[in-house]
Amino acid sequence: MQSARKSRGIPKPPAHLGDVSKGFWRVVTKGWELEPHHIRLLQIACESWDRAIEARETVTGSKPYFTDRNLNIKAHPGIAVEQTARKQFIAALREIGLDVKAPDSPRAPMLPVYRKVG
Repeated sequence: MQSARKSRGIPKPPAHLGDVSKGFWRVVTKGWELEPHHIRLLQIACESWDRAIEARETVTGSKPYFTDRNLNIKAHPGIAVEQTARKQFIAALREIGLDVKAPDSPRAPMLPVYRKVG
């Protein structure tokens, strides 16, 4: 089976991704040959990263804890959303075989299984 790079060129990032995730997408797709199913996993990873950032910004914009009507202290629901999204990001990258830092990190990704382009 041909890679996505050979059969269709370098895939563009989906329009709905945030700027940081789009940059991460470009670094990964320009630097490595990925199969079509890996491209889909990359999209899931980027979407998960965007969700984690969105949840973190929501929590930052309010208080991380609140008191419910029974006077119990509860964590902001966005904290759980952020944690889940980060786990999904990590799982998707692991499934692809990427050894990378988060999208906002300056370190380039390393793919132990795939061939480097160029």
